Amino acid sequence: NNQVSGQNITWERNPAIPIPPIENPLKLNVESSNIFFNGLLGSSATTLYTVGKRTKALLREIHVCNKSSTDRTFTLRIVPYGVSTADDYALYKDYPVQAKESITFHHHTVLYAEWFISALASNANDISIFLSGVEVLTL
Repeated sequence: NNQVSGQNITWERNPAIPIPPIENPLKLNVESSNIFFNGLLGSSATTLYTVGKRTKALLREIHVCNKSSTDRTFTLRIVPYGVSTADDYALYKDYPVQAKESITFHHHTVLYAEWFISALASNANDISIFLSGVEVLTL
C-alpha cells in the first residue's frame, strides 16, 4: 500500500501479465578504454598487445612518431589466434614515416579473443608507437 495525496493506493500484480524471466544475469558486457601499447619498436617483430580470453577489442587509434633525422618505415600486423605473423596479416607493411614526422591513424578494427598485434621498424628505437582502444569483456 502507498499513499499519494492522502489517498491509499494498492498495487497488485495482474496474474494475466507474465513476468519475463531474467536471461543469464551474469552475461554482461563490461567495456573499458585502454592503452594497448606505448613504446619504441625494435627491428624484429614483437607482440605489442594480445586480446584476452572471453574478450573482444576495438583498435581505435595508432600514433606513430619517427624520432630519427632519417626516414624510416614500420610494419604493423593484426594476427588472428593460432596463426603466425605472416605478411598476409599486415595492416601497414613497410609504411614510410619521414624524419621527425608523426602520423595518427584512426580505426574501428575489431580484434577477437587471443588475436594479437605485432610490429617492427626498419631501425630499432627510432619509431615510437602508441595504440589505444576499447576492450569488451563478456562475463
